[in-house]
Amino acid sequence: KVKGGSLSKGDVYKEINRHMGKIRMCYERELMNDPKLAGKITFDWTVKTNGSVSGVREKSSSLGSSKVSSCIRGVIQKMKFPKPKGGEVQISYPFIFSAG
Repeated sequence: KVKGGSLSKGDVYKEINRHMGKIRMCYERELMNDPKLAGKITFDWTVKTNGSVSGVREKSSSLGSSKVSSCIRGVIQKMKFPKPKGGEVQISYPFIFSAG
């Protein structure tokens, strides 16, 4: 979901996909401790006018792992999006994990 300024969904997906390996590692590290770990975490964040990320927060989670959540938050904070047109952009994005 994108609102505020404008940033194409393609640009958003491209940047998220670039970091998906690190995001998956956040999950897989905890999966070793809890083989049944599965669910969805939705994060909200703002892409500032220079393309950097601020205000990353967990909106909802059925995963129930604070370690996975804080690890993913750290990955999102390092993302660098193209500069949005017309101001900051609010993004809400669900990450879905299932074992196996």
